[in-house]
Amino acid sequence: MKIKLFFINVLFISIVNAQVKFEPGYIIDNNGNRVDCLIKNSEWLGNPEEIFYKISEDASETIRATTGTIKEFGIGYNLVFKRFTVDLDMSSNSMVYMSNKKEPEFETRTIFLRQLVKGGANLYYYEGKNVNRFFYDLGELTEIKPLVYKKYKIDQSNVAVNAEFRSALYYDLKCDDLTSSDTRGLSYDKKNLIDLFKKYNECKKISPIIYADEKGKGYFNFKIKAGFTSFKNELKFEARPGQSDLISADFPEQVSFRIGGEVEYVLPFNRNKWSLFVEPSYQSYEATGVNQNSSSGGVVTNNEVTLKYNYIEMPIALRHYFFLDNKSRLFGNVGIAVVIDLDSDFSFSQTPDLELNVKSTSNLLLGFGYDYNNKVSLEFRYSAPRNINKESGFITSSYSGVSFIVGYTIL
Repeated sequence: MKIKLFFINVLFISIVNAQVKFEPGYIIDNNGNRVDCLIKNSEWLGNPEEIFYKISEDASETIRATTGTIKEFGIGYNLVFKRFTVDLDMSSNSMVYMSNKKEPEFETRTIFLRQLVKGGANLYYYEGKNVNRFFYDLGELTEIKPLVYKKYKIDQSNVAVNAEFRSALYYDLKCDDLTSSDTRGLSYDKKNLIDLFKKYNECKKISPIIYADEKGKGYFNFKIKAGFTSFKNELKFEARPGQSDLISADFPEQVSFRIGGEVEYVLPFNRNKWSLFVEPSYQSYEATGVNQNSSSGGVVTNNEVTLKYNYIEMPIALRHYFFLDNKSRLFGNVGIAVVIDLDSDFSFSQTPDLELNVKSTSNLLLGFGYDYNNKVSLEFRYSAPRNINKESGFITSSYSGVSFIVGYTIL
């Protein structure tokens, strides 16, 4: 338990520290003044309601800004948010909460909208809890309008769609190169709407600015992994009628070398901060424990138990990176370790006829580490206890370990 708490605390502290990253950006206050500053990028899952910024790297004061104090802010070249008071449709697309009304259920709100396209026609996006909505205008001095897309129930099992946004765009985005086929069947998503607004602006001889997500591509990393693992195992015996009363046996901790590889796929969203990986590695453990064997006559004898355990561990896990700077980043892992048992067995000194095969269950793993320049990584990993006697009816084991792993990216 102490080891678990240690790993959780260190991981939490590392994540909190890594998240405090201020990136170059700007704000525009209510008077229209632009201020270049450093904005804390909190990796918002939806549209932010507030931001925190500093005037300079050395500034000790962090300033909070909301829709009440600023009307626009941007980070880097791809994130621009503008303040608008809009009619926001809050109806749900979930069948559980879906209404039977065709018309949108508007609420008037002042919010930050993310700008996706800037030109003669502008496209904006809002993402909230279970709500994804698009808005547009035909220039910064014109009224901003919602693009209406609403699912509603016809009855308990059938759903219809109000796709009013298609007709709105057909009538408002008039240009020689656009026809009804451009809006007929148009999907309510970022890619298709951005493409339509881009086409319209180019038709109007306006070069649009597309505020696309950074790092729109996923990619693979191939790594060599090696390290050491400190293992501990405990056997627990349950007495059976007519047999000796076997008590639990503790095995000493053993440190073993591990070697393997990793295939990681870095996901093409959220600035490549999420990835999935598999990491097959060969590991082995050999130790002898002692348990007491009490016979029906009350005679107690020591029974040595030797475990030879060879296996391939294959974690299937999710990883999240926390950038410190352009070359350094922390990461946290969580996943399931699938185990392929190799030549392994238990042997008992006093009961050599007792056959006990090694059959492993899967187990949870947690890890945290440091990566430099996507080349070299260091990781501490905790493997939660797993039973390596899952087919035994009267013996269970608790096999766990803590690992230190070094990785090197080869491709």
